[in-house]
Amino acid sequence: MDGRVPSWQNRPMERKAQPPMRIVDIAEFLGVSKQRAHQLVQSPGFPEPWTSTDLGRLWRRRNIEVWAQRNWWGSRPWRNRHTEFRR
Repeated sequence: MDGRVPSWQNRPMERKAQPPMRIVDIAEFLGVSKQRAHQLVQSPGFPEPWTSTDLGRLWRRRNIEVWAQRNWWGSRPWRNRHTEFRR
């Protein structure tokens, strides 16, 4: 070895990919019923689905987190953020 660090060791750690969210995941994340989650995803300003599959629509988790911070928890102080949600 000539003392140089291999290039792969200089790369920043890549973020772990997060699985997409389904309606049931959004409902659990926000602490609402599936019916209410269906209403929310149709409301103006809610993120568009990332894709649709045979099993339904899927949303990017980060988009939902950002929306929730701006429009859900941040707008109503009585709503509790469900921090125990981990998928």
